[in-house]
Amino acid sequence: MSKLVVHYKYPEESFIEIGYAAFIFPVDHPNCSNTTLAKTTTVLRYDRATGEFETTNTIYKLEKF
Repeated sequence: MSKLVVHYKYPEESFIEIGYAAFIFPVDHPNCSNTTLAKTTTVLRYDRATGEFETTNTIYKLEKF
């Protein structure tokens, strides 16, 4: 089963840690408004160098500016 890939913006006041939900601003999530802060499901994997992380249902990729 392939997971949905969503791009996101990362608020400076938040954090992403394995084992916890993350708070991010999704850019292109089909089930969110993409205009407000969203809480993810539990983070399973996080690559600090790229900003990519994986949750139970989704792979999130940091939007580059």
